[in-house]
Amino acid sequence: MSASHHLPTVIYLPGMQGAMLSDRWFVRGLRRGGLKRCRTFDWTRSRWWLVNLRNRRTHQQGAVKLARWIARRKQRRPSQPIVLIGHSTGAMVILDALERLDAPHVDAAWFIAAAVSSDYDLSAALNGARRLVNMHSPGDWLVLGAGTTLFGTADGLYRKSAGFSGFTGTGSDDPRLRQVPYDPKWLASGHLGGHTTPLFRLFARDVLGPMVLAELSD
Repeated sequence: MSASHHLPTVIYLPGMQGAMLSDRWFVRGLRRGGLKRCRTFDWTRSRWWLVNLRNRRTHQQGAVKLARWIARRKQRRPSQPIVLIGHSTGAMVILDALERLDAPHVDAAWFIAAAVSSDYDLSAALNGARRLVNMHSPGDWLVLGAGTTLFGTADGLYRKSAGFSGFTGTGSDDPRLRQVPYDPKWLASGHLGGHTTPLFRLFARDVLGPMVLAELSD
């Protein structure tokens, strides 16, 4: 992984708010954490956050563009790993994109505080990636516990999200899925267990970046 041509291409998808200052800091942290080839794909279309959360057409339009980019990239550079990282509703767009791929072109897809229902069927998405990693936290009760129960998840259900309690539906027992619960040690890097604190630059640099690289080397 030390050779430059083996460094992964990393695409980060922000949540329903779109790419904000905190997301830019997050990407800078990932780069300093070893993910040098990291860039943001802002899939959002509306200035109204709840529209971006619940509009499945918007998710699908972003997923089509992402899936096409992945297929072209893999064709041009088949040996270069591709990693996707999605925060909140960005995880939904990644799942939609993976379901459109005809092969496991994505080496790893990471979901950070995914605003997707916990019983979402992962079987189709697993065909587009070699590995899925879901980071979830019971401390995210306000947004992914109460919030998605009241306003709905990105896939349109009124219940707790996979970013709160983990995936439990079809595909959740697949060995290609790894679920990572919140670790109190992450407090030192600014991740307090809530919905936005995973975007802290120190967490991206000191925890997430190295975790992504370690997962690829397994």
